[in-house]
Amino acid sequence: MSHDLTPAQRLAVSRARLVEALRDPAWLILVQRWLQAKARAASHQPPAERNSGP
Repeated sequence: MSHDLTPAQRLAVSRARLVEALRDPAWLILVQRWLQAKARAASHQPPAERNSGP
C-alpha cells in the first residue's frame, strides 16, 4: 500500500506513527536508563580519558 502514496503522504504517515510511538511511556524509560548508564560510565573514567573524548 505504501507504494501508492506520494512522498508527502508517506512522511505524514511516518510522523503519525512516531507521535503514536512517543505516547507509549516505555521509550522514556529506555532513554532514561540509557542516559543514567552513560552518566555512570562517564563518572567512572579517569579525567584524562574524559577530556580526550570526541
